[in-house]
Formats: sequence, structure tokens, C-alpha cells
Amino acid sequence: MEKMITSVIPSSSSPQSTEPETNLIPNSKSEVCKKTSLRQKFVQIVVPQIPKFEIPNDTEHVIFGIPGFLCTNAALKPGIDDLNQDGIVYIDWGEALDIGFTHRIMKHVDDSVKAIAQQFGGQISVHGNSLGGFFAYFAANSNPQEIKRLILTASPHLLTLDSKSLSEHTNIAPFIGLMNSTALSRFMRKDIISQWEQFRSGKMSDEIKAFWNPIDELEKLIFTASKDTTVRGRMCLSSQTNEFLEKLILNPEQPSPIRPENRPNVREFVVAGDHSDVFRGATKTIKFLASKEIQTELPADIAAELLPIEAVEELVHRSTQNVVWDFTRSSLPSVNLGQALHSTLNAPVSLLKRIIPRIPGPEAGLEFERPAISALAAG
Repeated sequence: MEKMITSVIPSSSSPQSTEPETNLIPNSKSEVCKKTSLRQKFVQIVVPQIPKFEIPNDTEHVIFGIPGFLCTNAALKPGIDDLNQDGIVYIDWGEALDIGFTHRIMKHVDDSVKAIAQQFGGQISVHGNSLGGFFAYFAANSNPQEIKRLILTASPHLLTLDSKSLSEHTNIAPFIGLMNSTALSRFMRKDIISQWEQFRSGKMSDEIKAFWNPIDELEKLIFTASKDTTVRGRMCLSSQTNEFLEKLILNPEQPSPIRPENRPNVREFVVAGDHSDVFRGATKTIKFLASKEIQTELPADIAAELLPIEAVEELVHRSTQNVVWDFTRSSLPSVNLGQALHSTLNAPVSLLKRIIPRIPGPEAGLEFERPAISALAAG
């Protein structure tokens, strides 16, 4: 039976109705569109693409954000809304799923950094959350001229992908270890993984020095959790601070070791909470320092929300059967559900209002198109 579009014409007895009301009867075309939309969503998740973005003329600082392992940009939403304002533009990497150091993802990060820096016309910051911090390092190595600052939140960037190291310092070794498995070797950038392993194990050959030197000179803003149940919190800090905390924790009865000296291009902070709380807890500091010198003194209200380096606690290891639960629980942002949903739906709004400042708000009866909520909203 042929589907029809019907119009309901108001009768003369209904004076307040002056326009015809059109009702669409569902047909096969709408079903096809729905299937196409689902197919496009799947493609967006598995095939990384440079995200669409706008950089307003009044922008002072741009941040490119990379989510953690097995996460999409939805994991970054709770913090993005706080950063897309006051001259800052935060651009996430899109809806692709972070499945590790694959050829496609490595190229995606590199291409995105180049495209964003080119449009901005200056150096940008690259933010890596959790495993995303590894990608931030690789991006800095490939694009030292385009990047001014690395922002690392809950990123265990002192780790190698060696199974023994992962088991010692994380509760999610079975997940991360997949990237170094033989079964997935054809999809992974083994050369990059090899460079990282040599770099973190201290084998500083000329090739590895060439990898590290451009990164060493960049500014680094580093944040870790006080009670991380996913990875060892001190492995998310600098190597000097990690060594200081290791001595402090393993030898509590010995005289306190000397705190590492402040380096002019590195700043480290501790956020109260777990792995997934770090980015949200770091946003005020990231925002304040965005266009300032990295060693600028923080306002008292921001500084009061951060903890001293000594507040980092040791990782409590869990049994194998609890690993999946641990990973899932610590990957979900521990924020009010209503606030998380609001941020997920409205993250682009503050940026849109800057790009088109005269857009009427909800009071005018207009609705902005909302981004779809990713089903993979892990943190």
C-alpha cells in the first residue's frame, strides 16, 4: 500500500487555526534513514576523522583533547563545558574509539594537531587523559613547532607496555596489554611502541634521544589522583616526583627525602578522588593557566582545591576477577548524573554562543542541535 502525506485543513469552526497542519506517516524511507544513521555512527567510532571545529577570532588559547583507552570523546564532556569560554577553545578528537596505538589513530592525532594549529595560526596545547597522554607525547614528537604545552590528566606516562610492568602498576593490565599482543600486531604501530619501550626503560640510544629531546623542552601541566584505583598515581607524575614518592612510601621510617626542584617548564598537581575525577578536578587550573606562564601563582580558591604531592596514595591491587569491574567503575565519571548529562548535551553551547553571539537562547523558543550521547561514555 502506498504511503501518503496527509494535510489536515482546519474547518471554518476553528478560527484560531490559520495554518494547515502537516503530519508525516512513517514510511520505509525513515527506516532507511535510521539504519543509515546507525551505520554512520558505527563508522565514526571505528574510523577516526578530523573533527569539525570553529575557532572564533577572539580565541587566545586552543586545546586539543584525546580520551583514554576504550573511550570516545564522551569521556571528556564533563570538563569541556568549563573550558570552552573566556578565550579558550577545547576541541576533542571526535567520536572515534581509542583502541590504542593503531596506524589509523596515530595518523588521526597527527593530522588533527596539524589542522587545528594551522587554522588557529599559532601553537596549541594537547591534552591527553589516561592513555591519551601517551598520544600527546607522540603528537609532540611529530609536531614540536605546533605544540606549546602538554596537559596530562591521570596519564600513567611513566609506564611501559611490558606485561610485568603493567601488572605491577595498574589494575587493568589485561586490557592495555592487548596493544602489545601478537594477535593485534598487524594493526598496531610496533615501531612507535618499540620507541616508547626503549625510552621508558632508559635505553637512550641516539634514536631515542631524538625522540625525547623535542618533548623535553615543551611545557607540561601534569595532574594525578590522590586515590587512583586504576593505575599507580605516582606513575602519572614526572620521573623525579615519582622517585621522591617511592622513597617516601617505601621507607616511611627513614628521614624524608628531598623534594625535587621545580623545573621551569613542568608543573604538577594532585586532584582529590579517583582516576576519572582528575580531568574535571583539573579544569579550573587548566583554564587559569591557559594563556599564562606555566609557573604563574594560582588564585587561593583554585589552589585550595588541590592537594600536596605527598597526598598520592599507593595503588591497592585487586584480584583478577575484579579487574573488569574496577575498570568499568573507575572509567565512569564520579559526578552527579544530572550534571554529567547536562554537560554531555550542552558542551558545545558555550562555544556556539561565542561563534554566533547573537543566537537567541532557549527563551526565544529555539533549540540547538544536540550531539548524540555515545554509548561508550567511559572515562
